[in-house]
Amino acid sequence: MTEIELLIKAVESLKPTENIFKDYVFPVVAPFLATLLGAWAGYSASVSKQNRDNYVQKLHSLNKLLLQAESCFRCLEAIKDNYSESIDSTPLSGMSFGPLVLDYEKADTDVSGLVFLTKSFSVNTKSVAENRLAFNNLPRIKQIFHNYNQVLAIWEQRNIEVKPIFEKLRKDAKAGVVEGDINDLFKKTEKEDVAVVCHLSENAFKLTDAGLKELLGLMQELPDLARGYFKENFLKEEGGIIDYLNEPSVTGKILKKVPDIDVEASIRVFGADISA
Repeated sequence: MTEIELLIKAVESLKPTENIFKDYVFPVVAPFLATLLGAWAGYSASVSKQNRDNYVQKLHSLNKLLLQAESCFRCLEAIKDNYSESIDSTPLSGMSFGPLVLDYEKADTDVSGLVFLTKSFSVNTKSVAENRLAFNNLPRIKQIFHNYNQVLAIWEQRNIEVKPIFEKLRKDAKAGVVEGDINDLFKKTEKEDVAVVCHLSENAFKLTDAGLKELLGLMQELPDLARGYFKENFLKEEGGIIDYLNEPSVTGKILKKVPDIDVEASIRVFGADISA
C-alpha cells in the first residue's frame, strides 16, 4: 500500500461513526413527541379549567341558596313586624289586626345544586354543636324552605278568612286595629268565623317564629360548614361565601317569641281551645 493510500485511510478513520438514533430515529420521533406534549398540556389546562368552573358553579349554588334564605328571613321579619308589638296572650289577639300585604315569592325548594356538600363536610361531630350539624343535611335544608312556603300559605288563608270580618268592622276600626267589647264583636260577626281567624293566626304566629329561627340558623351555620370545601385562594378570587351580619339587639327582637294563647280564657270565649 502506497503512502497516499495509507494517508487516505487514516483520514477516513477520523470521520464520526454513523448514529442511527440521531440521524434516523430522532428526526421522525421529535415531531410526534412535540405533538403529544402539546396535546397533554392542552388537556391538562382544559381539565383544570373545567374543575375550576365546577367549583365556581358550586359556589354560586351555595350563595344563591344563602341569598334566598335571607330573602325568606326578611319576608317573615316584615310580616312579624305588623303584629309583634300588639300581640298578647288574649284569645282575640289573632283578631287585633286586619289582612296583611303578602307580596312575596315562594321559595324554591330544589337543593340539588348542593349535593356536593353532603360528601364534602369534614367535621368532628364530637366538637360541633348538634344544632349546627343539623344544617349538614340537604333534606333538612329543603324542609326549611318548604316550611316557609307553608307559613305563607297559612297567612294567605288567614287573609281570606279575616277580610270579610274586617269589612263588617271597618267603621269601628282605628288605624286598622279592632277594638271593643267581645260581646259587641260577636253581635257583628259569627263567633265561629272569629274562632277560625284566631286559630289560623295562632298557627301563623308559631310557625313564623319557628321559620325565623330556622332560617337564621341556616344563614349563620351553613357558610362555616361549607367553607372547608373550597380552597382559601379560590374563595378570595371568586368573592367568597355570603355571610349574615348578625346584630344581636336586632336579632333578639326578631326572634322574641310571641306569647302563647291563654288556653283557659280561650275556652271561656269560644267554648273550646282554638289552638288545638
